[in-house]
Amino acid sequence: MRYLIKYSLVSVFFVSFCSLAIAEQNDSGKEGALTITQKAAHSIKRLKTLPDGNQPTIGESKSIFPTRGVVGVKTDKDQKPVQEVTDSRVPVWKGLDKLSRPERKNALLHLKVFGDLSSSMLREIDNMEALWNSGSYDQAVERLRSFEESDDQPDILVGVGRRTPRMTSEPKWGTDVRIGERHGIRETCMDFDDGTGNLFAAIMAYDGEFWRVHVYFSPDDGQNWYESFWLWGVNEINDISGVVLHGYFYIGVTVSWNEKVALYRFSVTTGVQDYDYEPEYPIDEGYDVLEIAFTSNADYADNRIYLLAILASDSLIYRWSNEEAVTWYDIPTYVANADHGLDVCYNEGASGYFVFVSLVDHDGRLRVARKSLAGWENIDLDYADERTSVAAYDDRIITAFEYIYPDGQGIKYWISYEGGEEWRWGSVAEPSPGQHFNAPDVAARRGGGMGVVYSEEVGEPDPCWYRHREYGTGPGTATWSDPEQFNEQDVATGFPMTIEWIPPLSPYCHAHGTIWIGGSEIGAYFDRIDREMPGDANGDGVVNSADVVYLIDYLFKSGPAPEPVRAGDVNCDQIVNSADVVYLINYLFKGGPPPCCP
Repeated sequence: MRYLIKYSLVSVFFVSFCSLAIAEQNDSGKEGALTITQKAAHSIKRLKTLPDGNQPTIGESKSIFPTRGVVGVKTDKDQKPVQEVTDSRVPVWKGLDKLSRPERKNALLHLKVFGDLSSSMLREIDNMEALWNSGSYDQAVERLRSFEESDDQPDILVGVGRRTPRMTSEPKWGTDVRIGERHGIRETCMDFDDGTGNLFAAIMAYDGEFWRVHVYFSPDDGQNWYESFWLWGVNEINDISGVVLHGYFYIGVTVSWNEKVALYRFSVTTGVQDYDYEPEYPIDEGYDVLEIAFTSNADYADNRIYLLAILASDSLIYRWSNEEAVTWYDIPTYVANADHGLDVCYNEGASGYFVFVSLVDHDGRLRVARKSLAGWENIDLDYADERTSVAAYDDRIITAFEYIYPDGQGIKYWISYEGGEEWRWGSVAEPSPGQHFNAPDVAARRGGGMGVVYSEEVGEPDPCWYRHREYGTGPGTATWSDPEQFNEQDVATGFPMTIEWIPPLSPYCHAHGTIWIGGSEIGAYFDRIDREMPGDANGDGVVNSADVVYLIDYLFKSGPAPEPVRAGDVNCDQIVNSADVVYLINYLFKGGPPPCCP
């Protein structure tokens, strides 16, 4: 059973006292820094516009300021139309009643009921779960029907955790791997676990009756996906977000009009729901929660989880917790005009600011907020359309967003090489007349450089594009690779896309995984881009004597550099020189050790 019991005055005092007492548990995850109560500083910074190195200068152009509402999406004639949201209320017990006998036997019932609940209602929730989980399925359904039809009309999320995760049975089309059989997808998120290599994904969908969230994991590098959990409810699900931390994949779900964020978590080893996880609600502010975004420091200390949210009050809310993710702490952001386009990332290797947030405010401006132990700083950068994305690594920060150029909508970015102290801009996809680019997402984790994905509206099929660059040390020190189309099915343009660093396949050094929405049923699809084979200096996909010649030409005859340059650093000493030529010759012709990943 999952429910919220409101604190009494005594318990509020106790929680406040405990918050003051955990001086070592600051939100960075580092030990021995500032206490929670010492992080109230904040400021707003406006910066000069500077191009990023050799990027062409783009004149100022008018931007269409977006308003809150449904993001415009477009489907082609071979795709099912997007299911319109109706006001009809289908009782949630009917979703449970539809499950087949095998599905029922493999299901653990998990109910979340929102609102002020009496002791008798709490007991009834326990009884319904116990009946179902002991095999009295029809009795549980009947009790849920009566509960839902009571005068209180409680807001219910019905969750079903699979005792044994079910492998999805949809066929694969080339490199596009269908995640599950669900259609009408609206939102996706993904992450990976470093210890197991398992990938995790959550999708949000609307099927004309219920709003649904489904959780999947892949134990084989994204080739196959297993469904481990799904939930449904009557009220509209505003947003979902997911992240891995300390042995679990967490997802947050926010439902229209219930003013809370519901949390669930799943084992990174088995993908199975942790049924005993009973956290407090991290957000309960009395306002509808419109958008949420999770991140964590899993790549660093693996002991902090962060939740950002935009409320209907236009406030940006920041909560953090430790590796238990049970008790949540609040630090004010002082952002009071947040509107949409929320994203968040952790800055692994940070020298000061360790959490970065991007969003669009009510004036249509792109805002980046950064968090240090001293507090928040908010930076106004540009005008933006619907979506923003932010990623960071070792104080190199990038935010990509939809931008209205003179000839149409494209993808613009701002980048900082000093942890957000100075920012420069450039273009990922600047449109020519008639071109229209959408839905950017960026990734910058684990030393794998910066990757960006986005879609383009051209007709049938619409392409998904991927580009990559090194982090760079300043303007002009890194360039974007040429756009690479990676999808075979038709993407539904305007729908969100997701990119994340994922464990690479041997012999590659780095890889990105991406989830996008499309196909004839508006389903969720996964693609992976493995890149950077060590020693493959000429980029032809094999390591042989031609790479030795290529490195010699680069080092001694002013030939072109390897792309990326570190593909030539075969001995991993952080520099490309004659020692790498000798190392590669020894590997190819003398039985020496293979090239390593820098």
